[in-house]
Amino acid sequence: VCFEAGSDIGGLWRYTEPKEDGEEVHSSVYKSTIINTTKEMMCYSDFPLPADWPTYLPNHLVLRYIESYADHFHLRPYIRLNHRVVSVRRCDGPSEPQPHGAVTSRWEVECESESRDD
Repeated sequence: VCFEAGSDIGGLWRYTEPKEDGEEVHSSVYKSTIINTTKEMMCYSDFPLPADWPTYLPNHLVLRYIESYADHFHLRPYIRLNHRVVSVRRCDGPSEPQPHGAVTSRWEVECESESRDD
């Protein structure tokens, strides 16, 4: 499960205008943001970026890439929109050994949600 504070996927890459009222902290990339690493270095190995895209991506293409990745791998059902993570704690108990020496643990995630169904 992935938690997204906004109403759509993309996190900080989804540009939003600052609010006039000043009540909420504004957090998104600047409208003119261009990444400072090459597309070949930033993409996931199992989902390369289109060859015809520029070497250094503007924020709207990074957002499109994230959306395409989520759609290609059918991830949207696992993304909880409008859920702001407030706290993350590791649960007590034994870790679970995994292949190749990896270890997984259980976590308790506390969120604030705009939905009354959670």
